[in-house]
Amino acid sequence: RDGDITNRLVIPRGEVTDRGAITIGRSAAVGLEMTVSAYADSAPEIAVWLSNDPAWAPA
Repeated sequence: RDGDITNRLVIPRGEVTDRGAITIGRSAAVGLEMTVSAYADSAPEIAVWLSNDPAWAPA
């Protein structure tokens, strides 16, 4: 979320396959470094990007 803009990546079938260190601070957002492996289901897409950003348009 960035102001009024919300972005979401939906991965119906996936798992975290690697992760980095978590750095927690009081003055900044918490970064969660990770690698996610996405697996195909019956649909051809492995992920769906959702956004309410008017500047973004699907290809």
